[in-house]
Amino acid sequence: MRVDKPRYYRVRRNGRAFFELGSRALAVGMKPSVPLGPDTDDARLAGWRLYHEWKIASGRAEPTAKETKYPRGALGHFFSQLRLTKAWAKKAVTTRDEWEDCWNYISPAFGARRINSISPAEVAEFQDTIEEAHGEYVRWRVIKILRALFNAAVHHHVIPATPAKAVTNPQPKGRREIWRAAEIAKLIDAADKIGKPAMALAIRIAWETALAPVDVRKLSPAMLRSDASGAWFETQRSKTSAVVVSAISDGLKGEIAAYVQTLGVAVLPDQPFLRTSRDAHEYRKARFIEDFAQARAAAFGEEEKRRFQDIRRSANIEAELGDATPEERAAMLANRLDKDAALDAVYTPATVERSRKMADKRLIGRRLLAVQSVNTSGESRN
Repeated sequence: MRVDKPRYYRVRRNGRAFFELGSRALAVGMKPSVPLGPDTDDARLAGWRLYHEWKIASGRAEPTAKETKYPRGALGHFFSQLRLTKAWAKKAVTTRDEWEDCWNYISPAFGARRINSISPAEVAEFQDTIEEAHGEYVRWRVIKILRALFNAAVHHHVIPATPAKAVTNPQPKGRREIWRAAEIAKLIDAADKIGKPAMALAIRIAWETALAPVDVRKLSPAMLRSDASGAWFETQRSKTSAVVVSAISDGLKGEIAAYVQTLGVAVLPDQPFLRTSRDAHEYRKARFIEDFAQARAAAFGEEEKRRFQDIRRSANIEAELGDATPEERAAMLANRLDKDAALDAVYTPATVERSRKMADKRLIGRRLLAVQSVNTSGESRN
């Protein structure tokens, strides 16, 4: 079950996909041709996002026009109606973004299907297809949202029972992946070389501050403070609303100022300053992920699967190996790592560096024991 190709999606003879608007792109400030990598479902989903973005920018559709095309009774029609409710409006922006992102995976399979015609077997097959194509983490996110969508349909008396009830959706094991400092430098250089200066700056900010991806995306000029000793960001975590204070280097402060000057548009104090290279709009989640994936592929090839959010774990590992206390690391991450063993395991997985450090500490203890004048029975040798 493959994702359909959107209009203007082209596949070259070498199997590489492109979204090609040609001269149509010039009027809306988009690129005539955007490389999407190998012709995979991810590339096709990226093409769909660019297609809908072009339709909205060109005035050919409203932002919700793609949903209104679904027939009444279809899952897509129900989702478009759900977006108009007060309950939807009360959801956090990050939650709404997650639903929209997952809908890009759900829509090609079930968007035009009548809700009451979708069977549990089809949901199970869809789950397997998503995991095979995108991995267990994407599967977990997409099925979580699909189940929530079916539950909402039950709540609104659209269907009597959810077809996803019997489909288990185990949460993936905690990630362990980290980035090394030299690899971060390579990522930043690659992002610059492929024309993604905002992504290069985002990676640099995340590396210095250990902020979550969503918080990096939403940084604004008003959050940047400075005094005689240096600069820092003062913000709140989107997920927990915890206050975060993150010092940055003078070099990074200068890079941010230089980047904002190159934008060619005024950035208000409370507006995000990281802007996409295609249209100078602030980063949304899907575009942010796409740009990072392109920088990652340029630096390490298509097989590399580490993510932007792994930078945060990397910062914590560095701090832990540098003898930062759990309380200090929890303050850096603005979470409860110091009080939650499960959370600590996510952010501080076992590493060979920690094992080697422990070996060094044992060696110190071994030397201390060796100079003791008491034998193993506890009696004096005299």
